[in-house]
Amino acid sequence: MQSDSDPDDAADEPDADHATAEQDADADPGADDTDADVDSADADDTDADVVSTGTGTPGLGRRIMLGLGVTIVAISGGVGLFVGGNGAESASEAAILGTSLSIPLTPIAVALYGVVVSTLVLTVLFGLVEYVSRLEDDTADPDAHR
Repeated sequence: MQSDSDPDDAADEPDADHATAEQDADADPGADDTDADVDSADADDTDADVVSTGTGTPGLGRRIMLGLGVTIVAISGGVGLFVGGNGAESASEAAILGTSLSIPLTPIAVALYGVVVSTLVLTVLFGLVEYVSRLEDDTADPDAHR
């Protein structure tokens, strides 16, 4: 049975971590990695002209945004419960954004306020994202909706 660490075999093969003298002589001492970067940039420019067929999962973006929205609304409700529970000790009501409207500082009321406000803000933001996305699709293919 032959051992894996045979000293004769190790002398025949150069160490992979160290370059041989022949490899050092072949290497261009003035060369740097910018040539490789230019070549790869040229290849990327030709690939940019290719139109993507959209191989992603249909509806995945909407599911992610919906999950993110539900998570944010749930966190807003939880923070509202915490703030309402602790804020009732110092005041009985709080003005909404400095207006004459006020809500009682109970855990349920503040949680409900947080849920409603975060839902409204996210609905507006996600609606704007949808609108801009449709505008982008229309400019990419103007004949698509005719």
